[in-house]
Order: sequence, then structure tokens, then C-alpha cells
Amino acid sequence: MGNSHPAKTGISTPGVQRSMAAIHPEAVVPVEGTPDWLVITEDAVWVTSSKVNHVARLDASSNKVSLIVTIAKPCSGLVAGFSSIWVPSCGNHTLDRVDPQTGKIVAEIPAGPADSRAE
Repeated sequence: MGNSHPAKTGISTPGVQRSMAAIHPEAVVPVEGTPDWLVITEDAVWVTSSKVNHVARLDASSNKVSLIVTIAKPCSGLVAGFSSIWVPSCGNHTLDRVDPQTGKIVAEIPAGPADSRAE
């Protein structure tokens, strides 16, 4: 067997491909703790920070943290769906349903994540 490498992927069309060095952030939003998992919604980015037991809502219009939800050790990702933000809690071994407008936990479902790297 030879040492063949897979073909490079990506776009090489002139005027379409951009160098990573040419890409600069439009905003930098500080988040307490160690930000980890995130989900993007129409108007915000939600970021977990398990060291401080937070899920922060980063408002896309102001580039600021607009809500902080306290979740015991948020871990293993999060998702937006059914008009809610769903966050696994390794601290409580639940799946927490968060109202994205108020930041209130509206349901705690006993279903902890399996083999989370956060525990």
C-alpha cells in the first residue's frame, strides 16, 4: 500500500476563497469563566461556561451579554428548538428547557448526558 493522501477540500475559485489572515472579528464579547458549547439562533449566540454554571445569551444587535442563565455544570452541548434553549446539566443530571426571552428554566427533565467530558 502506498502513502496516498486524500485530495484537499475547499473552494479554490478566484474571488471566492479567502485567506484566514484576511478574516477579522466584527465584535469580541467577553464571557465569564471558560466558554465552551454554543448554539446560534436568529438573533443571538448562546454560550455555556460550566466553571461558573452559566449559559450566556450574546445579543447580536448589541454585541453584549444580554442574559445569564444559571445551570449547574452545563455540559455536552446545547440546542435551540421548539421556542426554547435546551441545556444538559451535568450538575443536576437533567435536561433544562430555557425560555430564550426571559432566561427562566421552564422545565427540568431528569435525563443526564451519558459519558460527558465535563464530569
